Amino acid sequence: MNAVADIARSLNLTVVAEGIERQQELDWLTSLGCLVQGFLLGRPVDNERATVFLAKRQGRPDLIGAQPGSNPRPEIRV
Repeated sequence: MNAVADIARSLNLTVVAEGIERQQELDWLTSLGCLVQGFLLGRPVDNERATVFLAKRQGRPDLIGAQPGSNPRPEIRV
């Protein structure tokens, strides 16, 4: 993993480690500069819950309940 992180850094790439379940893994991978995701940080959620979470985080309540592919932003005419 050290070599992968070194190569990615030299190529100006981001490494994302998946499946992190233990604090020891989190500590080691973040010390290498990796982004991480896994059960340790949060359980999977369905599409609707993820959309609500992200919409609230972005200050975009208009996205909650929007249909996929729809454009919930109001049209601006000049």
